[in-house]
Amino acid sequence: MNIQTAIEKVKSNPKVIFLIDGIGALVTSFSLFGIGFWLSDYFGMPKNILYILSIIVAFYAFYSLSCYFFLFDKLGKTDKNWQSFLKVIITANILYCTVMPFLMLFHYEDLTVLGISYFIFEILVILILVFFEIKVASK
Repeated sequence: MNIQTAIEKVKSNPKVIFLIDGIGALVTSFSLFGIGFWLSDYFGMPKNILYILSIIVAFYAFYSLSCYFFLFDKLGKTDKNWQSFLKVIITANILYCTVMPFLMLFHYEDLTVLGISYFIFEILVILILVFFEIKVASK
C-alpha cells in the first residue's frame, strides 16, 4: 500500500487518525516516563524534563483518544467539524517538535548519543504523523 492509498483510506474514516495519534502519544508518554524513571542516565535529559514531557504527551493522548471515542458515532460518521479537532492535535504536535530541539540544545552537554538519537527519532516520527494528519485534515 502506498502513502496516497493509506491517506485515502483514512480520509474515508477519519476517526482512525485520532486513534493512531492517541496510541502514538501513549507510547511516547510511557517511553518518556520510563526513560525518566529507569534510564535517564543513559539518555542524559534531566528527569524532571522527561516527567513534564510525559505528562504533556499524556494530555495529547487523552485529547486524541477522546476525539476517537466521542466525536464520531459507531459508524465513524459525524456532523461535527472533525477537521478543527484534528487541527488542534496537529498544532500541539508541531509545538512539541518545536520545543524538543530547544530542550536538546539547552541540555546538549548532558545528552548522550542514545538520548540525541531517541529525541531526533521521536521528532521525525511525529513530523511524519503530522504530515499524514495534514493530508487527512485537508479532506
